[in-house]
Amino acid sequence: MAYAAPFASGCIHTGFTPTTGVAFPPRAEDCYLDMIFQGQPPYPYVVIGQISTDSTAPDLFALGESNDVAVRRMKEQACLVGAHGLMQVGANSQGSWTSNGYSKSTSGGAVAFVYVDPTGRPLPPPYAPRVLIQPGALPNPAP
Repeated sequence: MAYAAPFASGCIHTGFTPTTGVAFPPRAEDCYLDMIFQGQPPYPYVVIGQISTDSTAPDLFALGESNDVAVRRMKEQACLVGAHGLMQVGANSQGSWTSNGYSKSTSGGAVAFVYVDPTGRPLPPPYAPRVLIQPGALPNPAP
């Protein structure tokens, strides 16, 4: 009966589809990543692949599923593949009642990237947030 417990909690799949043949060393599971929800990263970068996650959780396990959990799984996967950040990050959760009870499905996707220098060589990864001011965000100074 002990074998049934892992299967009762639902099904989770998180993966990485590379878009380049270059492999990067893994980073710590809880590494810092630049998260870009709209637009492009602020520095030169190269896309290394697509991160995706899908899960289905029944009954009480469904309470633990959310968009935040999906993003956390994608961040963990990005750290494992050596990414410096994720862009175009999105997640979606939906719950439903079936004849078997309540179930919740969550999916998400993001593009993994690494920062590069002007010659295209990878830079060291970021380790903490940086203050970035987008062009045009501040009013022009008075003469």
